[in-house]
Amino acid sequence: MAARTDGFGIQVYEALRIAGKSTTFLVELEASLASPTDDAALDRLAVALSQSPQPEALSNLIHAVSPLLGFYKHQRDDPNWKLGTYIARRQLVDRLWKRAMARSVERPEASRTDARAALLLAAQEAFQYAPATVDFLLQQTNFDSLAQWPAEQLAGVRALLAREKTIASTFIDHLTTVSPILQSLLDDASPAMDQAKLDALLAKLDELAPLAIGRPHIQWRIANLAWRTMNLCLAKSDAQARQKVHSSVAQWKAALADPQFDRWLDEAFSTPAPVSKGVGIKFQSADDVKKRLRPAPVEP
Repeated sequence: MAARTDGFGIQVYEALRIAGKSTTFLVELEASLASPTDDAALDRLAVALSQSPQPEALSNLIHAVSPLLGFYKHQRDDPNWKLGTYIARRQLVDRLWKRAMARSVERPEASRTDARAALLLAAQEAFQYAPATVDFLLQQTNFDSLAQWPAEQLAGVRALLAREKTIASTFIDHLTTVSPILQSLLDDASPAMDQAKLDALLAKLDELAPLAIGRPHIQWRIANLAWRTMNLCLAKSDAQARQKVHSSVAQWKAALADPQFDRWLDEAFSTPAPVSKGVGIKFQSADDVKKRLRPAPVEP
């Protein structure tokens, strides 16, 4: 069976039988982010998310403008970006979920709308944040009863999450192998590139590429590692090494045929910089990740 090229958000919406084209929720999302404690604005966002939203409408906007040298920076620093940061959007997810619980007895229909809106907004997230936030919601003991989606549909979403967790584990395993190879190359002060280590690095990235199908966070990481490698090749004036990197990148482009991946890889070749001191990867424990993803306190 051929690998699915659709992203996680599209597959979640498909599992929930949502095939919408509406992007109205983006307008309401902007309004809710501008007034994060306004319940009326949150009401409008929840309703918009219940009216056939287009899957990955938000993540597509984020990916399209995310630079290779920091995929989150434009969300934080660009004054023209009005759709917030992951943390700000996560706070809205948390508000929707807490409000769903608070309304469950007196306003069950509104509670259902809020619970569903929380998950549908979470599935709109970019990069690795969508699976993490959807997983948080589905781990809540009363989520199924409040959202009231058919059991088989939620089972489909949980199956998607299980697959993503397996792939995430494989991805991390690859990174733990790639990182020391690249770090060794970066630390090597000799004028010539160690071709054997470069070959080993590119071989490992070749193995990683198939996991990047439909997963922009893996695409971004591969492109960022290619950028660090290419800058090292340029610093050593090693034409043979540069050609090897170009050849691998051409193979990745052909295998994925993804315009967004192509853009990041093109940036890797058009953004020269001094040789990096490190590989740009920080490994975190499960406890570290849980702390970062812990729901932010919100007003009741």
